Amino acid sequence: MVRMRDAAKVAGGHKAEMAALAQDLDDELSRARQNPTGPGLQALMDRLEATAAKWRELAAVYEPFIAWDTEPS
Repeated sequence: MVRMRDAAKVAGGHKAEMAALAQDLDDELSRARQNPTGPGLQALMDRLEATAAKWRELAAVYEPFIAWDTEPS
């Protein structure tokens, strides 16, 4: 239970960061729509990669619980 509580706290921090990244991603998407070439598109792709990396970090928080759930009782 303590591990779950601690993981929930860590996940909460990641989720707050994800909200900020989502806003940044929305801004980059708007800029890329206005200028769909070179630098504008590269900035969007960089932001997408940063967002995906943050999602992988969040998934890693829950990975031990997924493994634990599949163990026999």
